Amino acid sequence: MRVTSLNIEHGCVFTVLMGDYESLNEQPMAAVSGLDFICLTDNPLLRSNTWDVRLVTPMFEMDQVRSQRYVKLRPHEFLPDHDCSLYIDNSVLLSKDPADELRSKLASHDLALFLHSFRESVEAEFAEVALLKFDCRRTLAEQLQHYRNAVPHVLRERPYWSGMLFRRHASPAAIAFSAIWTAHVLRYSRRDQLSLNYALAKSGLQPNAIEEDNHSSTLHSWPHARNRRLEVSIVGNEGET
Repeated sequence: MRVTSLNIEHGCVFTVLMGDYESLNEQPMAAVSGLDFICLTDNPLLRSNTWDVRLVTPMFEMDQVRSQRYVKLRPHEFLPDHDCSLYIDNSVLLSKDPADELRSKLASHDLALFLHSFRESVEAEFAEVALLKFDCRRTLAEQLQHYRNAVPHVLRERPYWSGMLFRRHASPAAIAFSAIWTAHVLRYSRRDQLSLNYALAKSGLQPNAIEEDNHSSTLHSWPHARNRRLEVSIVGNEGET
């Protein structure tokens, strides 16, 4: 893969917080980093000491989860003034300036992802989402059958953790990958880890796979959730008969 040189000065760290899902976590590393720290939100009252809070319009007024995913998966659309980015879930706390990590992990790739450190396969991730009632079983079954018919090898792959995403998000390859990933999150499960491997396979994008503990690395610790509304995450048997 041919990758152009990376201008880290055009990079940023961003998170997305939609609705009243949980409290925004501050990021002390913003004070020592040369990167912009941007929080994209639909809450006009949100204030922060460490984030540059920017308002966005939700894609779906009655679906804050998919609205959050849409912004998360399409940084080229919402952050056009930046060429590369590190997305972090709001519950991730950075423990050092991420600028060097962004530069090194994207040195020869358009995308860098943490491998899932406690799930063995994409199919096992489907089973866990169903068990925890994070999406309706009918939707999960339909998506799973699609992947079994179209790209069965993807279900045997180790999944990636999408709590942190390093991207050259302005690159054509990353944009093509994003389009497929977004389409599947809107069509099937809102749990974006379920469709990530599929989107990679279909787009042909080869990520830099990071083998580190999802809960703790030299760069971060996770999770740090405050005032989270669990009822937003749990779907249960909605839509089933």
